[in-house]
Amino acid sequence: MSSSPDVLPKSTSTFVNQFNPRTGANQWKIVNEDYDYQQEIAQSAYADMLHDYDRNRRYHEAIRHVISSMKSAGRDVHVLDIGTGTGLLSMMAVLAGADTVIACEAFEPVAQCAEKIIKANGMGDKINVIHKRSTELAVGEDMPRKANVLVAELFDTELIGEGALRVYQHAADHLLTPDAILVPCKARMYIQVLESPFLWSHHSIEPFSGSGIAFPTEKMLSCHGSPSVFDLQASLLKIVEGIICFLGVLLVFNLFNKIVSSFHSSSKLVLKFFIYPLQKHNVMGIITMWIVPNHAQTILYFLKDDDPLTVDYDKVAIRCLLEKPLMFHEFNFAPPSSNIVLDFEKRLTEIDGQSIKAFRSGTAHAVLIWWELQMEPSNQTPSITMAPENARIGEGAGDLRAIPSWREHWMQAVYFPRNCPLPLTAGQPFCIDFAHDDYSMHFDLHSTTNYYSLPPVLERKSAPYCNCLAHAAWSRSRFAQLNHPQFRKQQYYDSVPHIVEEISSLLHTSSVALVVVSEASLLPIYLHKALSPKNVPIFHLDCFVLAEKLMNSIYQESNIDVKLETSIYDLMKSLEVFTSTATKPVEICILSEPYSNEAFLPWNAIQFWYVYGQIATKYPCRLISPTALRIQAVAMDFEHLWKIRAPVGNNVEGFDLTIFDEMILSAAQATDATVEPHPLWQYTGKARSNPVCVFELSLIDPPKSPEAMSEHKICNLTISLANPSSVNAVAMWAEWRTLDGSWYPVGGPLRPVEINQEVDWCKVGPQTGVTFLKCALKKELEKRKGLTCKLNVECDFDFYEGEPIFRLSVL
Repeated sequence: MSSSPDVLPKSTSTFVNQFNPRTGANQWKIVNEDYDYQQEIAQSAYADMLHDYDRNRRYHEAIRHVISSMKSAGRDVHVLDIGTGTGLLSMMAVLAGADTVIACEAFEPVAQCAEKIIKANGMGDKINVIHKRSTELAVGEDMPRKANVLVAELFDTELIGEGALRVYQHAADHLLTPDAILVPCKARMYIQVLESPFLWSHHSIEPFSGSGIAFPTEKMLSCHGSPSVFDLQASLLKIVEGIICFLGVLLVFNLFNKIVSSFHSSSKLVLKFFIYPLQKHNVMGIITMWIVPNHAQTILYFLKDDDPLTVDYDKVAIRCLLEKPLMFHEFNFAPPSSNIVLDFEKRLTEIDGQSIKAFRSGTAHAVLIWWELQMEPSNQTPSITMAPENARIGEGAGDLRAIPSWREHWMQAVYFPRNCPLPLTAGQPFCIDFAHDDYSMHFDLHSTTNYYSLPPVLERKSAPYCNCLAHAAWSRSRFAQLNHPQFRKQQYYDSVPHIVEEISSLLHTSSVALVVVSEASLLPIYLHKALSPKNVPIFHLDCFVLAEKLMNSIYQESNIDVKLETSIYDLMKSLEVFTSTATKPVEICILSEPYSNEAFLPWNAIQFWYVYGQIATKYPCRLISPTALRIQAVAMDFEHLWKIRAPVGNNVEGFDLTIFDEMILSAAQATDATVEPHPLWQYTGKARSNPVCVFELSLIDPPKSPEAMSEHKICNLTISLANPSSVNAVAMWAEWRTLDGSWYPVGGPLRPVEINQEVDWCKVGPQTGVTFLKCALKKELEKRKGLTCKLNVECDFDFYEGEPIFRLSVL
């Protein structure tokens, strides 16, 4: 391996004052002056793209085909590579026989790295790397002539979200010959209309039963939500077609597990069966059960096609309302620039002469969008498709040669049209409005057959934005968490009576004030309703500006007397006023729903404990809940997710990119946390150990005074591994001990973990923490193949930072 490349600017360390959301305080921190550069490199998706073998292969095939065809016709080939990154596409062009190659890259550290990679691959004299944006290039100054081949990869999940249209338009006008060939040359857009209460739960808050408050507020109910795309791994959504489960959860018969392998995939049993009347349904009917080979469980569904899809937030179910995906738009990137329209809108009433109709009855909640790249004009190279693996491309949508592949840098896009939820019946015509500007897209659905009565298609730039603040203050996963019945039960319906009982027991001898430390939590609303007869003042500390504005609007609309504070300083002043008028000895009770929009990991929402420590220096107080934190860990074997942090190596389509690996590693060591959040329900992976508690901290006593905060708490625990050589990561989640002594998990599994089985991860709320094994540690585990092995986990909790740091080693 070559020595580490000098691609980052030389710098010295400096002090910066940063807000720490874990402690709720501004703190001084030493960082390198080039920290922002390093962080941008470490968090880029370059490595993930380079692990996309299908992408690399298709680009290579297309470049080879275009250049060889031009050479066969006696033409010189002058290539422009926009956004070269590692220089991979430029090197492909040289290998294919290009006469000249100009590569441009605006991000200075990456441009320098590209030059070193190109030189290491023996092409330093054949590729000229220009350290500029393509829109800053000038023919005659940066390029000796206009290019007749353009290679570029400028796309994101939404296709145009990185400004590809403007880049192509500028290139057509200023940098390319009129007959230039582009790789890729076109993109086709596909749509499927979905019924999915699960997806809808990420967009809209359902009313809280029995809350007695105006929540959601009128503004929330009328708000069209965030216009931003909801990107996810749609292949992990479960398609339900013609089958519906009335139970709210699937019925599982483990009895048949031992004999599954003896049945064919078409095997089924028919049973007569009475289902207990859940969800106000009394069902007496025929249950058809498919026994599926190679699956650990056999699932029963009640067959009834026209019933609404059962709301089951843990089953990520969707139902497709179109018979097959529709190709609804094509982007042409090639010259002239008039091909490239920046603002566009149209109403789709038919595709290929056929009216758009609902294939089955259901409620349209969302549309799922993906794209497909035509790699070169002759279309002899198979396309690159973003279709989810369950899209059934072979049934008529898209290039049949394209292979749906796992990708993290490109996913599928979910949009929530303004008219949703929209009921549709089988055979009913409806139309789809589509609009885009130069960066984003917008969709609407209409069920009327009288299209002339509809308003004009809304331009993308006129698309409605959130006006209720909720979509700005809460992430989509927070919306889904607030909608989840189990969350509502645990955090609100069940916990409030215990809290009220605890506080009531103190009122006989004390003047009690309640401090709730949480971001945009509904807990103060429920507590106000329960405690208002007892005249207990409630203070809500919320330091997140958007969350504070949201809660203030909710309190005003619901006429709720909760004192909202935005800083610990203001809170302490309010408590001083309260204590000065108290008629009994004062007792300040502190509690939290441990959630923070700025807390990246499940255990980061610990600000309440530091607030407790500050209040305790001045007033008698107690922490009601949560009273302890523990972190659980399980060794994982992820099928694909490990690739986002893995080196790409010395054979990417035959090119050596190890210099790039070294740059990424250096930047990651300087900036990255050891644990990063991921929505693990979207990624397949098997447990290779039992869960182990790797850290536990009692919160009953407040943290020590700030001058003693440099103290560390160190824990050492071991994880016994099954199949050590396959372990590539450790997944971690938080558990908080509540007032009744139970543990409330955040970001963890929904069911007990079984070794060598897929883990059923929580689908809502804060994401699970993941630490990926470094190369040296992975190699050490690979040496232990077939042997008993343990993974040592050392946790170092820094009280000053409020952050546990994990280190892994092999025993």
